[in-house]
Amino acid sequence: MVFVPKCRFNVFRSARVRFLAKEFFKGIAEKYGFVLHALEIASDHVHMFVEVPVRMSVWHAIRLLKALSAKCLFQAFPGFRKRYPRGRFWSGYTYYESIGKVTASKIEKYIRESQSKHESASRWQARNAGGSTAR
Repeated sequence: MVFVPKCRFNVFRSARVRFLAKEFFKGIAEKYGFVLHALEIASDHVHMFVEVPVRMSVWHAIRLLKALSAKCLFQAFPGFRKRYPRGRFWSGYTYYESIGKVTASKIEKYIRESQSKHESASRWQARNAGGSTAR
């Protein structure tokens, strides 16, 4: 699954926000019987490899994960209310796919490696944010 905050703001750039968001997702997963095989958070989106119980639909699991994580984030970081005044933290976009086409280990590897890819892209953007000096 991939979740994206509204307007793709870089709300997860702080290590503290990323850490607490991971803890919130792990708590939600434990409470509702999901198995989180992999969870990585980039500055502007979340990758998860989640096993949903058979008795629950994928959409219900997505709604639970988004709603409860947003509630926890708003409680932990009241300043987020300024950026999201209507109380909608996550965008309507959600990507999910069954793992029938690939193995679970490949998905876990992709999610873990994507984090380093995003970090190196962020460092490149930070270095080159000054703009062009050419005339």
